Order: sequence, then structure tokens, then C-alpha cells
Amino acid sequence: MGWEGQKTNLFSANKKAVVQHLTVLGQFLSLGFDSVEDKDYVHLLPKSSNIFAHLSLFAQDEGADDEDSRKRIFKAYEENVRKGLDAKRKEGGEFGRAATGVIKVIDKSGVEQY
Repeated sequence: MGWEGQKTNLFSANKKAVVQHLTVLGQFLSLGFDSVEDKDYVHLLPKSSNIFAHLSLFAQDEGADDEDSRKRIFKAYEENVRKGLDAKRKEGGEFGRAATGVIKVIDKSGVEQY
């Protein structure tokens, strides 16, 4: 997202874009960390997230078919994501509000258990 070692003034022209990216990241993580079974649209989802897995096109050992797998995979990136979000939160304003929303989603998800 461009927050590693850069100042906010580099984003001044794209402030709305960065805020939208953080908002979408929060929504994406919220949906990914939630259990699918209690959603109204569960009948529209495929049974497997990788319908071409039997072709072995990708060398990824771990799939993200369920909530626990997604949390376990995210745990590897959590520290770096939190550092970037904390930096944006400290800047305050729109950046801070958007970053705080993402941090709340991560905290609520229970990723720390993995």
C-alpha cells in the first residue's frame, strides 16, 4: 500500500484513494475472517475456493478454504500490516480513522490465537 518508509505528503494527491484502500482492506478482512455458514448467500459460494487444485498449477501447500486457514495465513503478515496501520493511525484524520477501522477488524477476528 506504499506505507513502508514513506511520508504522508507523498500521498497528498491520492489521499482519497489511500483511505478507500484502507476501507476496502477492512471490509475484505472482515469477510475473510468471518464464518461463511451464517451468511444468507452461502448457497451461491463454491464448495472449494480453488476449483483447479487438482491440476497443481500453483506450488502453494496451504489452502485458505476455511476461516481458520485464512487466519493462520494472515498471521504471517500481521506484524507488518499492523506496523503500517499504526503509522497511518498516528497520522490522524481520515488516514487514522480508516486505519483504526482495519485494526478493529483484525483485533475482533482473533488472529492472535494462531
